[in-house]
Amino acid sequence: MKRLKWFFVIAAVLTLMLTATNVFARRGGSFGFRGFGRGFSSHSFHPTYHHYGSRGLGYRGFGCVPIFLPYHAGGWLTLLILLGVAYLILQALRKRGRGGGMLSGDQQRGVVARLSIAFFATEKDLQNALVDLVKRQPGGSQVDAQAYLLRETALLLLRHMDAVAKVAFEQHANLDMTSAQSLFENLAMKMRSAFDQTGIRRDEAGLHEASTPDTGSKAEGVAEFVVVSIIVAYNEPASIINSVSSVQDVQTALQNIASIGPNRLLAMEVVWDPESPDGVLDREGMDRSYPDLIDV
Repeated sequence: MKRLKWFFVIAAVLTLMLTATNVFARRGGSFGFRGFGRGFSSHSFHPTYHHYGSRGLGYRGFGCVPIFLPYHAGGWLTLLILLGVAYLILQALRKRGRGGGMLSGDQQRGVVARLSIAFFATEKDLQNALVDLVKRQPGGSQVDAQAYLLRETALLLLRHMDAVAKVAFEQHANLDMTSAQSLFENLAMKMRSAFDQTGIRRDEAGLHEASTPDTGSKAEGVAEFVVVSIIVAYNEPASIINSVSSVQDVQTALQNIASIGPNRLLAMEVVWDPESPDGVLDREGMDRSYPDLIDV
């Protein structure tokens, strides 16, 4: 009987622990889009086959020798010239067909950057504004919508510079397409795994909200911080900023992120933690989940 009593006590304790974990688990929010599938924007890399005219078929290539000489006048010389012209045209077409006039996938280079900012939790409207941004459905193409959301996020954060407490920044340049995509996904997953649950998210598949509704019970502890991370992949040239160590640097980085247009943007991800002003992220939790944040 005594053993049975202890069994029920232990079971009750475990049940309470699991219930508390579900109720008080820290929820975060995120939204993002991928443009790697479309490759680097064609607006940035123009075909170079127009050079064939000046280098292969222009007047400098043949000087003043007429191409279409009568056969009796030019003889074999005319035939050789025509064969040479045909060869040059064939090579040009082959090069163009292989994508030789544009930078191939191995030659394309990109930049992947991540900016994480810890704001004091006094900025209660910041999380609500991010949720509202997720629920918007901007018109235009996917890449235009992607650039719009990135710009609006950067502008939103710029309006809360007085509440910046900590920051982390990393940037990786001169990456080929495969490396850029892999690094971007790794950084996005790293940021999203910092919290226990995803409360709300938007991606190419649409809007996703947590299946378990919020109980309305505020988590234990004092809300001290809100961490917002922007992960972005874009075409070279230019970088966001060399390093970030002050609020002025954060402001400059956000302004440069906002200026990345749809013709250069490859992918973006915005992650914030906690999702709601009712969530709690204290200093201990922030140091554990975001160890690379530094004071500014």
